[in-house]
Amino acid sequence: MDSYTGPTTTDTDGLVMLKFAPAGDKNFPITYTNYKKCFTDVLSKSVAATPTTDAEKSAAATKKKIAAFIKGNGIAILSDFEAKTKYDCAGFCKVPLFYATRDMSERPTRECIRPIVESFSKVAGVVSIVSFISFLANFCGFFGSFALCTKMEGNDDDK
Repeated sequence: MDSYTGPTTTDTDGLVMLKFAPAGDKNFPITYTNYKKCFTDVLSKSVAATPTTDAEKSAAATKKKIAAFIKGNGIAILSDFEAKTKYDCAGFCKVPLFYATRDMSERPTRECIRPIVESFSKVAGVVSIVSFISFLANFCGFFGSFALCTKMEGNDDDK
């Protein structure tokens, strides 16, 4: 099985291409089969150069936020979204090249927004029915309370 060995080339759009090598390749003694393992072993421990420009500072701040998310509960959240039994998706805005917690040989086929919205729409249907029934009960109570706020005709107690 092939596994990711590290960036090797940049394509014409400036994107880093992934290089895959057979497991046990002597040129690449350590290979990773998923992003989570690579992040915990290498990326989270790498020391970046001190940023000098505003763009580099912004990129460094973004990397720190991503690292804090992943080191926190982020991997568990991503794993939950990527689970075949739950949403079976990856990414939120567009379909990424690979999953964060699943094997790199598996390719994502859809982003997570649509499955999440579909799962919430099932719950939203029940909530909307309960809200409508509550609205009707309160609406009837609103008009029924007018009798409490008006003086009834022919009441002799007020003399």
